[in-house]
Amino acid sequence: MHREKKSDIWAKSVLLAAAGMFLALFAHSARGEVLLPKVFADHMVIQRRMPVHVWGWAAPHEKVSVTFRGEAESTTANDLGQWEVYLTPGEAGGPFPLEIDGTNEVVFKDILVGDLWIASGQSNIEDEYQASSGMATSCLYVMVCVLMQARSRRVIRSGSMVRRLSL
Repeated sequence: MHREKKSDIWAKSVLLAAAGMFLALFAHSARGEVLLPKVFADHMVIQRRMPVHVWGWAAPHEKVSVTFRGEAESTTANDLGQWEVYLTPGEAGGPFPLEIDGTNEVVFKDILVGDLWIASGQSNIEDEYQASSGMATSCLYVMVCVLMQARSRRVIRSGSMVRRLSL
């Protein structure tokens, strides 16, 4: 009976793992599905007055069409299956669907165009914000909503130091 060396077994294992990763990463090309990154989703906000960049993957040389706000652009995936289109900038509005067509169709619903503001800081930013506006009550009327992170106390142990964080 022939015994394989540990180095031979290890080399075969590495080759099998690499082949599995390759198939997992590029299996969509064999099926010809149009795929998009996870940043695209229902209910997302697209920045107004900026070109709308839509990109993803498909089978090599597959034709892909993108439709948003009544504008349609088409492109062809390159040899690696990558594609991208830029749509013209627009003003605030919505909701709109974002439709991507290839051998399959992907539709994202309820897309708004506007401004997205992210504010971060110490607790004084919260006090300033609450004193300056009644945004929370006007959320339904002007399509502006506020997400406030609830505060909690956590103890983090780092070596011999103990720190209290208020989040």
